[in-house]
Amino acid sequence: DVTITYTVSDGTAELSGLTRTFTLTAVNDLPVLVTTPATLIDGMEDTAFTLSKGVLSYGYADPEGETLTVTALSADHATVTGEDESSFTLTLEPDFHGTLTISYTLSDGQGGTLNVTRTVQILSVHDIIMGTPDSETVTGTADADEIHALAGNDVVDGQGGGDLMFGGAGNDTYIVRDGDVVSEDLNGDGDDGGVDLVRSDVTHALGDYVENLELLGADAEWGIGNSLNNRITGSIAANLIDGRAGADTLAGALGNDTYVVDNSSDVVIEADGEGDDLIQSSVSYDLTGRYIETLTLTGTDNINAAGNTRANALNGNSGNNRLDGGLGFDTLTGGLGDDSYVVNVAGDIVIEQSAEGTDTVESAVNWILADHFENLVLTGSANLRGAGNALNNVLTGNSGNNLLAGGLGNDTYYVQNTGDNVIEADGEGTDLIYSAVSYNLTGRFAETLALTGAANIDALGNGLANTLIGNDGVNLLTGLAGHDRLDGGRGADTLIGGSGNDTYVVDAAGDVTTESANEGTDLVEARISWTLANSIENLTLIGSDDINATGNVLNNVLTGNNGRNRLDGGPGIDTLAGGGGNDTYVVDSVSDVVMENADEGTDTLESAITLTLGANLENLTLVGSAAINGTGNALNNVITGNSGANILAGGAGDDTYYIQNTGDIVVELGGGGRDVIYSTVTYNLNQRFAETLILTGTANVNATGNTNANTLVGNDGNNVLNGKAGPDRLTGGLGADVFFFEIDAAKDTITDFSAAQNDSINIRAFTNGVVSVGMVSQVGGDTVINLGNGNIITVLNTLQVDVLSHIVW
Repeated sequence: DVTITYTVSDGTAELSGLTRTFTLTAVNDLPVLVTTPATLIDGMEDTAFTLSKGVLSYGYADPEGETLTVTALSADHATVTGEDESSFTLTLEPDFHGTLTISYTLSDGQGGTLNVTRTVQILSVHDIIMGTPDSETVTGTADADEIHALAGNDVVDGQGGGDLMFGGAGNDTYIVRDGDVVSEDLNGDGDDGGVDLVRSDVTHALGDYVENLELLGADAEWGIGNSLNNRITGSIAANLIDGRAGADTLAGALGNDTYVVDNSSDVVIEADGEGDDLIQSSVSYDLTGRYIETLTLTGTDNINAAGNTRANALNGNSGNNRLDGGLGFDTLTGGLGDDSYVVNVAGDIVIEQSAEGTDTVESAVNWILADHFENLVLTGSANLRGAGNALNNVLTGNSGNNLLAGGLGNDTYYVQNTGDNVIEADGEGTDLIYSAVSYNLTGRFAETLALTGAANIDALGNGLANTLIGNDGVNLLTGLAGHDRLDGGRGADTLIGGSGNDTYVVDAAGDVTTESANEGTDLVEARISWTLANSIENLTLIGSDDINATGNVLNNVLTGNNGRNRLDGGPGIDTLAGGGGNDTYVVDSVSDVVMENADEGTDTLESAITLTLGANLENLTLVGSAAINGTGNALNNVITGNSGANILAGGAGDDTYYIQNTGDIVVELGGGGRDVIYSTVTYNLNQRFAETLILTGTANVNATGNTNANTLVGNDGNNVLNGKAGPDRLTGGLGADVFFFEIDAAKDTITDFSAAQNDSINIRAFTNGVVSVGMVSQVGGDTVINLGNGNIITVLNTLQVDVLSHIVW
């Protein structure tokens, strides 16, 4: 009961303290779902299973806290027991599988109930059907069966349901529907044997050890092979047939079929009139003899596609492909890569997009390159026309008389017939023609002509600045007007420049360059030693061989290579530039110019005139017999006189002189370095600031020093060596030499005294013919002659007795 207290008022007076009592009747709240129910585990066909009451009540609760109980469970395809137990047991109807619906009641014990409906998935279990070892037909049921046909050549048909079929040994045939699985490996230990066939009205992929597949349905199914050599036959519909690995035989029948080929030994069989069919191939493939319309290359390999007599569509992959449509009006699409298209009829279509490689059309008919094609090759022997586009094209003629027009761009032509006509308009790029026959550029706006092969053929230029290149044969190259470049290549070639400033490239001793007077300033580039012909001004040595350049009567410019070159300008005012290597320059005019950079080898001037070495030149050789002079520079020079009386002045540096005339004068100032003179004649260093004098040859000539510390060396003849004043070092060499000493000889050394050679030591200037044995003493291995007043002669490696017997007192 509930009591309430209240007050009543009319606005002027009120009555308070009033009470009323009410009686409230109790109401029971029903159970509710408060969280996710527990998941019910799947059951199996023909197998009883239990459901725990605790699991069934999980997720539900009574708002008033009462304990819930589960009662009255029922199922649509099962009988239920266990009402009084903790779990219900459900016994399924025979062969039932699929969704089982159950219903049960949750009660709070106070009259409150909640009806719940749930589902349980009942999984299918194959019925096992056993065949016999004989050849037979084994048929399943409408449900999912497991069929074991055992040995024999069996036909296995599972009927309805997703069946698992084992054919066993023998040549078995399987009738397959959706969900069926075929196995020829019952125990997992390999092939059960036989050659087996699957006949399927749905898409099917052959399992291991099954050889053949036949599609039966009217829908567009797929037939997929395995690693064996499969035979797959399509149905009347449009099938996709893929043999996968192995050398497969694929037969499509009616319908627009697609074949996937991945082995060059795969065979596709398609009869005439059986649809428009496509082969997708990852290997090179040829449609010849097959009623297939379309071939598409797949993958990235460089593979090829060949058509048949039909109107084919051939499609390349991203590699470098060769597409040959054969006869028929074909459409060839290359795609990425450097592709080649073979055109056989005028109605063929070739398709190439921008930036899809460098592509070539090989055409047996007249052809004009479409956009995005770079090269055109005419095939066969017919007289054809070929035209390029705005790109830099390469156009190649066949053996017939061709008309080739490159159009815009820097085009290249290959011709092999004297009747070929190359058409290039003025301003259409810089163009090159390769020719296997004699060819001329007259009337053609082409700049370069190169002969190919080894035949003795000729090239004739035009009025442009041409480049004419010979082949391995004997060529005649004629440049005509323009600044031409003529390169004969191998063979004994004749090069005629014509008017203009021409360049001749020679590489054989038999090459001939011909230039008339007043036809420009011309240049020869030579890979061999070369002498300029008349009317050619300049010569440049190329390569790195040690070769020579010789000028003519003109004012020549001779340029060496990096080898050792001899540059002889001949008459005229010449400019000689040696380059790297130890070069020799021949100068015959005071106006000749020699150019040599620092660190470009040790170089020599051969001069027939009085000459002073320029910068970076080391050596000077005077030639002829005129009394001319030679002057060095600040380097360490080697200066060689001629047979005349020369004045040779080395200047600063440690200089070396070669003289061969007693009238030669060597000019060396004090402090001008340490200098050496080599002489073939008697020579005297008196008043010359040279330190060393070496006699050469075999003549009986003499050497006389000066007041410096000299080194005098004899030759192979009988020499008189007189060091004069100063501490000198004397070496006689071969022959009976006389070592001659004067007053104030100072401390001298004889290095190779030989009594056996009858050498003698003349000291009469000190002894006046009086023998004075006491002057001579043995000091170790040497003999010392003390002449007094600091004049001492040391004879190295000599016995006193030998010296005493060869002194001239």
